[in-house]
Amino acid sequence: DFMVFAYLAPVLAPLFFPTHDKLASLLATYGLFWLGFAIRPLGGACIGCLGDLFGRRWTLLGSVVLMSLPMLATGFLPTYAQIGFWAPALLAVTRLAMGFSVGGEFSGTVVALFETAAKGKSALAVNLANVSSCLGALLAAAAVTGLSALLGAEKMSAGGWRIPYFLGAVLALGAIFLRFFLHETPQYEETRKKGEVAKTPLRDVWRVDKVAMTACAIGCGFYGHTYYLLGTYLPNRMETDLHLPGSIIFLAAVVANTCLALLPQLFAPLVDRVKWRPYLWVTGVLTMLAVWPALEMVEKGGAGWVVAGLLLFAIPQTAFTSAVLPAASALFPTPRRFTG
Repeated sequence: DFMVFAYLAPVLAPLFFPTHDKLASLLATYGLFWLGFAIRPLGGACIGCLGDLFGRRWTLLGSVVLMSLPMLATGFLPTYAQIGFWAPALLAVTRLAMGFSVGGEFSGTVVALFETAAKGKSALAVNLANVSSCLGALLAAAAVTGLSALLGAEKMSAGGWRIPYFLGAVLALGAIFLRFFLHETPQYEETRKKGEVAKTPLRDVWRVDKVAMTACAIGCGFYGHTYYLLGTYLPNRMETDLHLPGSIIFLAAVVANTCLALLPQLFAPLVDRVKWRPYLWVTGVLTMLAVWPALEMVEKGGAGWVVAGLLLFAIPQTAFTSAVLPAASALFPTPRRFTG
């Protein structure tokens, strides 16, 4: 849903924020994208608290149900031309609801993978969350690009933009069905048997794990921003600012999200063998240093330059990604891990 919204931003902007200033309209739409992203920590804390109290299995089932509702609702939203101010207001509500639920869903998936991983394989297991997330992003890119090519700009604005949301709601039904067969993680089961389940996990995290929370917020915040810079901002910039052909934009989306999905898995065996703190410092600095030259290469416009720029940024970014999620999971003990 997040990636569908990002790829549809140029279509949604004039429908929900009509103005003569196209840039202002697009920025307002991206503002809603940021709004959903900003509330994710709150969703992670609230849903995570339930996960630590009642277990991973049923909490993860509830989070995917919660995700499906704003996705379906977005597909039915009227536009500004139909109900005026209430259209962007309702869109903001759906973005907040989606961001809240994704905050718990993604962190819960990471926790479940970490707690079921074989010894010495935590990075390899946890990075499967990236694989599933990026495969969804690839599907979003394919759906939006395919529909845009099939329907054209006029029909996409007339209602074609709703189709990816309806498709996403259908896929969510499949995810809900699969979650019914999910087992509780071994680490949480052991915690429950020992009677060590936290009664007030949210309060305990604030009191005991402040340093861990700060480190987690910095690392995961950096990961999230660079993830969307690579997978969303750059492909959209090629369309709105650089006016590159649709074929190059789709190529960029495919290359970016393929790198985001696969490269962390290639780095994971290394991550499982090294100390995470120096590894994260080195790869984080390399990621920051790669931003400017990568942007310069992308702005040259040719397919070769675009791919080269994306790879220049993707390699250090995914190297950082491969360690940040397992490292964040390891910062917290099992009774408070989902909340943290």
